[in-house]
This record gives sequence, structure tokens and C-alpha cells, in this order.
Amino acid sequence: MSMVAVRHIDEAAVRPLTFDDVLQMVEAGILGKNDRVELVDGVLVEMSPQGIDHSDVVTDLARLLFSTYPATFDVRVQTTHPLDPWQFREPDLVVSHRIRGRWPEPGDVVLVIEVAKTSIRYDTGRKARDYAAWGVRDYWVVDIDRRQLIVHTDLDADGYRTIATISETVARPLPDADAELRLADLLPPPTT
Repeated sequence: MSMVAVRHIDEAAVRPLTFDDVLQMVEAGILGKNDRVELVDGVLVEMSPQGIDHSDVVTDLARLLFSTYPATFDVRVQTTHPLDPWQFREPDLVVSHRIRGRWPEPGDVVLVIEVAKTSIRYDTGRKARDYAAWGVRDYWVVDIDRRQLIVHTDLDADGYRTIATISETVARPLPDADAELRLADLLPPPTT
């Protein structure tokens, strides 16, 4: 999908899209199933293509999460998550209590993980605020370039009270699981 940035619209009525509008666009073939977009405040936003580092880390994280969480949990990889009628995100990984026939709600979600190489500011800024407003209690961002994990926890009405940056060599317990995540086990060796 080719997107054009609109910088200024004079005297035009702009109607924001809803999540249902976007689903209808997919069904009608206007958007393809491989188009990488998110809906932000009623506007379709094109996501960056994924590099091989990003793909490798998501794959390894998915393998770890699938082997860690029992069948009473779902591990969703790069799937749609509506936050409200005017917004949806496509997080890299979501661990939720197992549900069927409906979209996950905040109480279902145990952990959301984004993997960032070029999108670190967006993932730790706007996305963190949106996930907090939706009610995600544990939101983690893997910063590939800095080789660190940014952990957002302690949710309250104003967002996350605690944001910790964790070195690749430090193990972090996974929520609701008897396992830990250590980035050094997932990231490619550092280049010298």
C-alpha cells in the first residue's frame, strides 16, 4: 500500500476511520492482508518494514513464550489488537489468557512486547501511552540497537509509574510464568 502524507487540508471535512471501517477495507480488497498499518486516532499509519534483526528477535521471543506459557494462555504474534473504535495496534507479541470469539480486552492481556530498531521513540512514547490508557499492565520494548529491555509496569491512571531499562545480561521474570527473559540469549552477537 502506498501512502501519501497530507500536510494541510483547507476547508475540508475529514472523517476519521474506525476499526470496523478498516476491517471493511480489508474485506473489499482496498487494504491487503500484508499491508502493515495501524489505526491511530482514526488515521491509517503505515508501519516500517521489518529488518532481519527484528524478524529474528520476534521469532526467538515467540519460541520462548510458546514454550513457557501453558495452554491456558495465547501467544499472539503480530496480530491486530483494537484499543478503541478509532485505534488498533499490531504489537509484535502479546501474551493473554486464552480466549476465543472476541478480541482480547485489557484484563485478558498479561504482556505486550514490541521489538524496536527504527521505531524506538514511537514504541516508548505514543505506543506506551496508548497501551497504558488501554490498560496493559506489563509493556516491554526490546531495543535492538542499544541491546536493552525497557520495561513499563505499575499501571495507574496517568500511565506507567515505573519504567526500567534492563541490560541484556540481566534476566527479567516473565509475568505469570515460571521463567525469565535474558536478551543476551536472543540478540545476535554484538558487532565489533
